Amino acid sequence: MNSKFKLATKRITAVAASTALVSSAAFGAPLANYPSNFVNQDNQFEGSVVVGSDAAASDTTAAESLISDLESEFSGEQQQVEISYREESSSGESLSAIRSNNALNYGESIETVTEQTGFDNSNSDMLEDGTFNNGVSDEDYEQTLTLKGGEFNYALRDEVDGVDEITDGIFYRNDDTFAEYSLDLDTNLDFSSYTNSEAETELIGEDLEVMGESFTIGDVSIDNQSVDELTLLGGANKMTVGEGESASVTSGGEDYEVSIQSVSGTSSSDKVLLSVNGESKTINEFDTEDVAGVTVAVTELVPSSRDSVKGYAEIVVGGQKVTLYNDNSMVQINEEDVDDVNENYEVNSNIADGMDSITLTYKVSDDVLLESGDSLDDVLFNAFSVEYKGTNSPEYSEISLSENTDDFTVEGTTEDGVDLNRDFLHMENSEIVNTSVYLKGDRDNKRVFFKNSDSSIAASFAGITTNTTHVTFDVNNSNLDGSGLLLQRDTEEQYLYEIDSVDTNDYETDFEEFLRDEDESEIAVDNWGDDLGTTFNASNTSSTVTIAKSQLGNQIAFQDEMLLDLTDAESVDLNTTDSKLRFTLDSDDVSADESAEESDEVNVTLNRDSDDDEFDITDITGDFVNADNADNEVDNSDIQTFVTKFGIMVEYDNDEKRSATIMTPEEQVEGMVDIVFGDSSSSEMSVTVSEDAVEDKRAE
Repeated sequence: MNSKFKLATKRITAVAASTALVSSAAFGAPLANYPSNFVNQDNQFEGSVVVGSDAAASDTTAAESLISDLESEFSGEQQQVEISYREESSSGESLSAIRSNNALNYGESIETVTEQTGFDNSNSDMLEDGTFNNGVSDEDYEQTLTLKGGEFNYALRDEVDGVDEITDGIFYRNDDTFAEYSLDLDTNLDFSSYTNSEAETELIGEDLEVMGESFTIGDVSIDNQSVDELTLLGGANKMTVGEGESASVTSGGEDYEVSIQSVSGTSSSDKVLLSVNGESKTINEFDTEDVAGVTVAVTELVPSSRDSVKGYAEIVVGGQKVTLYNDNSMVQINEEDVDDVNENYEVNSNIADGMDSITLTYKVSDDVLLESGDSLDDVLFNAFSVEYKGTNSPEYSEISLSENTDDFTVEGTTEDGVDLNRDFLHMENSEIVNTSVYLKGDRDNKRVFFKNSDSSIAASFAGITTNTTHVTFDVNNSNLDGSGLLLQRDTEEQYLYEIDSVDTNDYETDFEEFLRDEDESEIAVDNWGDDLGTTFNASNTSSTVTIAKSQLGNQIAFQDEMLLDLTDAESVDLNTTDSKLRFTLDSDDVSADESAEESDEVNVTLNRDSDDDEFDITDITGDFVNADNADNEVDNSDIQTFVTKFGIMVEYDNDEKRSATIMTPEEQVEGMVDIVFGDSSSSEMSVTVSEDAVEDKRAE
């Protein structure tokens, strides 16, 4: 009892000193009495009033008084201001849950990209190493918080209540673990020289710091050096109040006035009679009760003595009793299972022999989707939250694909910034038999040539001959009009030239260029290579030009490093083989972490609709990470949106099968996830005084 008496005296003195400090604060002073740093050169007030979110009611009242005085000072005929202030917590801290050398891409889980060994004292003060001082053996300990699971994707999560459209978010299935906390002693506690009851007596009443908050051991059950059950009492609003005294506290946004009426003791237990907002109740030491709508936990009691020393009570307003077990059983809060107190949450505990470690496993008890701004919270100690902040929101470029009777149109902006909108593929189906596809020119469905052109198709056009290695143009034949060449040195130098006109008298040709907007007119046969702006060599005799297929291109580069590969698009019998447009990222130029798969690929498969002899997009395949959840809305698969790990999106008309849009981000899409320790939220308040003769001044 002596040690408690000394402690009581010290604590009550500290409380009294704090009260005196608040009481001595002066309010209601005129402007002239404010320090000069609050008054600018024009004799106007400029300042901020900051109120902590857990401040006592007296502090809030004082701040409101100050604001009221300032309003009065600048009202009426005097100069007026707008006073802004921010109410915030000083203990909250937020940091990215993602390792600095990685990114959370679509299809990945937080667990794969977060700190693999967990967060510790190097990341947050709330996970500081500590010492467990107790009557058995004082031991140092370390704290670690590890994030688990949590799939980031762009998907339709219709199994989650209230979600009926496709969206980005972090998804957890029922019973998934989202965090694991461990407190590890350097050496386990040695109970060998104690009986079970002796060891329990030594531990009860001792304090243990858990994630920045002090908790008192209210009860413990020990059997054969194993802690079977451990009860902790505490919370953020711990205060010490003497008999006959009162204090104010804010918990959960509500203000409470707490009075200690008496502290009494018996041979078996101590108890306190207290009131909260006028409602009275008796609570035993190491117990909790609901009073006036808030839970009060009693962590220590010292009854008054015959020496006229007042007793005191150490209580936590808004506190709770947390009971842990050694067999991964459900944790209890105030003698109720966690999932009965907090919907959608489960927390299991395990206490290793000798309290060598305490492990808490946080789970969701339902399917959960975190959309931007949502979080999963520590429902035991309110010490941390896992918050999804949305994506990095990169800009997207679009390539639109659509059917146009016998033609297939591609629309987009090239790497050089040229808007391209033209029929690229033509379906030759006059006899339906051996229906073929080729790259379309502008006149009479003439074709564009690239290095994989098929000789049997090319030979059917007057003025053009081909073999396995070369394509030959006869500039003496006006039927060349509309035919063209896809030339490509690399993705930075690509050209799509179409023959605009042919002069059969002097064998000169005019070209229209579609990819770089560099039209060329009156090019003589022997100048094709140079004047077309390429290094491709053209061998020519009289009116013919022969170009090696190896000098022709097969790709078109669009914005954001998206390449359209035409290799599998032309010269295909649609009755037997599908035609494909293949889109890939230019891996040489794309900057992304390795897990984003820089070579992400999208294949658009085309076929003939036998009902109307038009193109159909029969399939879209790729490295999609949401293939099973791509519908845009519940019970409607008409429109689907697929995504790759990098963040390429493909919107597909799954009903008409006549159109699709490929959207490429300017950089890889990343999910932004923070882990928030404590309360880092803040809100900005303002008091506006109507403007009289001067501009309002807003406090910075």
